[in-house]
Amino acid sequence: MPEVPDLEAIRGYVNARITGLPIARAEIVIPIISRMPKEDFAQTLEGNRFTVVDRRGKFLLSLLASDHIMAVNAMLTGRWQYLASGDKKRG
Repeated sequence: MPEVPDLEAIRGYVNARITGLPIARAEIVIPIISRMPKEDFAQTLEGNRFTVVDRRGKFLLSLLASDHIMAVNAMLTGRWQYLASGDKKRG
């Protein structure tokens, strides 16, 4: 499980790269980890914009232009991937 300094580093990294950018595509790869249907997830995120990523405890909170909040708990693995458009996801 990532510790608070790790989450703060991820928060800063993500804020420097995605704040204000439109979300072109959203996908849930492992549906069991989401608390909403994958179709609703994609519909809510696609076309939206990230305003800021904040941290509360072990959660990273992505605040969106639509006033939605995407809460992410890295849980045990703490694995994150930031990929440029067209880059292949790593396993």
